Amino acid sequence: MSRKKIIIIIVELVVIAGLFAAIATGGFKKGKASGNGQASGSQTVSTEKKKKAEEATPTMTPEEAEARKKAEEEEASERARAEAEEKERLEREEAEAKKAAAIDELLESSGIKAAMYDYDAAIEEVKAFEGYESDERLTAAIASYEEQKAACVKWEDNTAISHLFVHSLIVDTSRAFGKGSSQPVGYNRYMTTVDEFNRILEQMYARGYVLISVHDMAERVINSNGEEVLVKKDIMLPEGKTPFVLSQDDVNYYLYMEGDGFAERLVVG
Repeated sequence: MSRKKIIIIIVELVVIAGLFAAIATGGFKKGKASGNGQASGSQTVSTEKKKKAEEATPTMTPEEAEARKKAEEEEASERARAEAEEKERLEREEAEAKKAAAIDELLESSGIKAAMYDYDAAIEEVKAFEGYESDERLTAAIASYEEQKAACVKWEDNTAISHLFVHSLIVDTSRAFGKGSSQPVGYNRYMTTVDEFNRILEQMYARGYVLISVHDMAERVINSNGEEVLVKKDIMLPEGKTPFVLSQDDVNYYLYMEGDGFAERLVVG
């Protein structure tokens, strides 16, 4: 190949390389310009949206802003007031429930005293409750106790009061009367079982007997001579009732009774 022809080929290659370079540079600029156009378009849309949002939110005058603030404060105040009232209502209901429960318990306790004809103690217990004067149930209970007390009559002769006494009660009859008991015959003759004792009391109550304390019969006082004497007390009971005194003899635990079905200890509580 001649030298001239080689030069021509080199020139052609240079021209072709230049064309490729020009095409490549022009595409990059076009892409860049296109990208810049997209960013510019996005910023335009965002600005327009912001402008529309600002136009949609009307600008308040100072007076309107003040009125709105005042309305919000009043709403908050009303909400706080409602919450306080609700709290107060719940606390009041809780206090009323506690008071009602206390009155129920009081009436049950005083009712037991009244059932034993100790009306003075029943009335005193109710009157010890703070504010009893304004409670319908308590004032009604006092009126009932006073009415029942007024209907009672005086027992005429304090020396004519029946006295019931028992020995230590038999708890386990199989051990007291069974094989191995130290004296089953004596126990059967002189002792009382728990079941017998309960039935005796029920029969006496059914026949109108009322259990009283020996201290209801008389009290110790100092007379004008400085001497201690017993003075009869008035025993007031519903008409038709008869007082009686109960005592337990030989409240102890003999060795010979050990293992024979009697209680082994006395619990005071």
